[in-house]
Amino acid sequence: MRPIFELSFMPSWLTSGTDTVCHYKGNSDPPKNFSKWGELIGALGEHLVSKYGEEMASEFRFEVWNEPNDNFWRGTQSQYFELYRQSVENLKKASSKLQVGGPATCCASCWLSDFVAYCHNSSVPFDFISSHAYSSCGMPGLGTQMNAIVSPSGELFEDVISKLFA
Repeated sequence: MRPIFELSFMPSWLTSGTDTVCHYKGNSDPPKNFSKWGELIGALGEHLVSKYGEEMASEFRFEVWNEPNDNFWRGTQSQYFELYRQSVENLKKASSKLQVGGPATCCASCWLSDFVAYCHNSSVPFDFISSHAYSSCGMPGLGTQMNAIVSPSGELFEDVISKLFA
């Protein structure tokens, strides 16, 4: 078993605002400087590669933010995509083997196609696509949609990608 790092909540010294969520007061605003966010995340990647070695660190997964389509992110979708870009580019500088993905939505039909399209059109890499499912809320089509997008071996993945970029 290896950890999944959820890269979320803005440090107070980097935040562009004062919006917080939950009892722990996680800051949900975008950074005031996206490059500084990228440097911070890159330093985390460098530290993990140095401490655990590249092979071990390459088994970790980095999910950028938590449910940016909900109250955990007070920025726009475009700002999230920039946050993701900064994160993945700086983690991949630490090691191209680090696994980075998103958008970590709380809805299987929210942002996933937009995320893949953004990454494709902007030449931004992703190693996995993520969405969070909850037993307390209905998410019709979750299994079908996630299998269609994430399946590493089937035609379904190709079908989804070809439809997105047709």
